[in-house]
Order: sequence, then C-alpha cells, then structure tokens
Amino acid sequence: SINADGTVNVAAGEDAYLESQGDLNVKTISVGDTLHLITSGSLLNANSADTANVTGRNLIISSAGDNLGTNDKRFVTDSTNDGYVQLRTAGSAYIAEKTGDLRLQDATGPTLDLIANDGRILDAFNDKGVEINGENVTLQARDGIGTEGADLDVTTRVDGTISVETPGDS
Repeated sequence: SINADGTVNVAAGEDAYLESQGDLNVKTISVGDTLHLITSGSLLNANSADTANVTGRNLIISSAGDNLGTNDKRFVTDSTNDGYVQLRTAGSAYIAEKTGDLRLQDATGPTLDLIANDGRILDAFNDKGVEINGENVTLQARDGIGTEGADLDVTTRVDGTISVETPGDS
C-alpha cells in the first residue's frame, strides 16, 4: 500500500501490485510485465505532457476517485510488447497512449476520453465482449479505431454520447 503526499516513482523488473487509499501523483512507474495500480482516490499525471506515467506490457489501472488524469494533463500509458491496457474509473478518465496502439482489454467509467496519437485504438484480444463501457466516450486515434474483422465494441448508457476523431480507417 502506498501513502504519498509527493510523487510516486517505481521500477520493477517483472510485475508490480500497487494500492493506495488516496490520490496518487504518478511520475513514473515502470514494470517489465504486468502492473496492477489501484487507488481509492484519483490518479494524476505528475510529469510533463509527453512522459509516460506507467510503462509495462500489461497495465491494469483502477481509480475510485474523481479523476484518472485530467482534460488538461492526461494520464499517459505506454503498453509494450503487444500488451494491453485495462481501465476502471468511478469518475473521468483522460488517457493517452505514448507510442503505438492503445490495445484495450476493456475500459469502464462514466467519462472515457482515450487518445492514441501514434497508432490505433484496438480490441487487444479480438473477442466478442464490450471493450468500452461509458456514459460519455471520446476516442481519438491517428491510424483508426479497430481494424477490419476486429472491431472495437463500445456501449454507452441511454443518454450517453460517443465522439470519434481519426484520419485513419475507422
């Protein structure tokens, strides 16, 4: 369990399981394989805009607070080696994948604003399940959303919205 008033920096050779009972200002968490990052508060970006907050093959991130990143300062992921990102939030999630594709296992929360500036937003496992479940969903990707034969499944609530921006093949 982590209790930090400042910023969090962690490096692990393989896996890391980190839990916090409050807000976390994440500078850099880097793992060789899988990161489980869970907080009852918000997860916030303590870096410059282009630096990854979390790096690893599989990134499992859960925030019960108001924010997972902010609209002005996104939480930056960098999943490696064809890994995946899984997001759960009780509030708003503003996520940017640093390099390549944002490969989602799934993402759930009221507001999901996801960006892949250097690739696509993809279904990590090309399965039939819903990858994105939110009330207000915004997707931006340089190279497209999903691929032919491997669509990205998005569900919103009755009064929800979906916004998609991509110059690629959506």
